[in-house]
Amino acid sequence: MKFPRRQLAKRSARGSMLFLCIAVLAVLLVTVGIAFSFYLVFFSHKHLQSRSEDLALECARQLNENDHGGKINNLIGHSRELVFTSRELYQRTGNDEFRGLQGLAAQVLDQSRSGAKLITEERNRYVDLSVARMRKAVKEAESGNQGNLFLANFSTAGGEVFDLRLGDLGQPISNVEASSGVYNLNSYDRQQNFIKPGKQVDLFVSNVNLKLPGEDSDLIFELSSLQPPVKGQSAPLRLTRGKDFKQSLILRDGGEDKAGRCSVIPSAVQVTMTMNVKQNIVGEFDSKTRTVNTACANGAWTEP
Repeated sequence: MKFPRRQLAKRSARGSMLFLCIAVLAVLLVTVGIAFSFYLVFFSHKHLQSRSEDLALECARQLNENDHGGKINNLIGHSRELVFTSRELYQRTGNDEFRGLQGLAAQVLDQSRSGAKLITEERNRYVDLSVARMRKAVKEAESGNQGNLFLANFSTAGGEVFDLRLGDLGQPISNVEASSGVYNLNSYDRQQNFIKPGKQVDLFVSNVNLKLPGEDSDLIFELSSLQPPVKGQSAPLRLTRGKDFKQSLILRDGGEDKAGRCSVIPSAVQVTMTMNVKQNIVGEFDSKTRTVNTACANGAWTEP
C-alpha cells in the first residue's frame, strides 16, 4: 500500500518534532539536575557555615565568660603595682629611722610576691579550664552526625572540626589602665614602652612580660589582649574577619587534637570545619566543602 507524498511528509515532520521535543526535554532535565545539584552543594555549605559560626561563638564565649579574663588582667596589674610599692617600702626601712619596721616590710613584700605567683597560677588554671570546655564543645558538635543530610541521591557526611586555633586579633593593648598614682613605676613603664597612650586613658600593652626592675624581675606579669570598655560599655561577643587573627595555641590541626598551653588568656578563636558532599543526580560527584570562622570574646567590663 502506497501513501501519498503529503502524508509521508507530515509523518516525517511529526517524527522530527517528537525527536526534537525529546532532545529538548533531555537537555532541560540535565540542566535542572545540574542546577539542583549545585543548589544542594550550596545549601550544605550554608548549613556547615551556620554550624561553624555557632561553634566559634561558643568557644569564644568560654574565653571571657562573666569577664573572668578581664578581672584576671586587672588582678595582675594591681598585683604588679603592689609588689613594686612593697619593694620601695622595704628599701626605705634600710635607713635608721625606719629600721624597726624592716621585719614588717619584709613580710608585706613576701606576701605581695606570693600573691603575684598565686594569681599567675590561677590564670593558668583558668586557661586550662577554658581549653577543656572548648574541647568538649568540639566533641559535642561532632557527635551524633547531627549535621548530616540525606536527600534522594544526595548526601553529606562529616561536619568535622578540621582546625581549632586560639589567639587574638593582633591588638597590642589590654584592658588594664595605667595608673599614675605610683610615679616611679609609671615613669619606668613609659621608658620600657609598657604603656600605650590613648585619647582618654593610657593602657598597658598585652602579650609581653611587664618585668619589674631589680630583684623582682623574676616575676612574670603578662596581660592578655582584651578589648577595654568604651564609655562604660563592653564589646559584645561577635564574629569577625580572620585576616588579623594571630594564633597562640593550636588545639586541633588537620583533624588531630594537639596538646599545648598558652601563657595568657586568648581572646579569639578560629574554627575550620569540613564536610563531605556526595551526589549522583547527574553523574557521580564527590567533593568537600570547607568553612573558616573567627570569633572574638566579649570585651572587658568596667572595673568597679
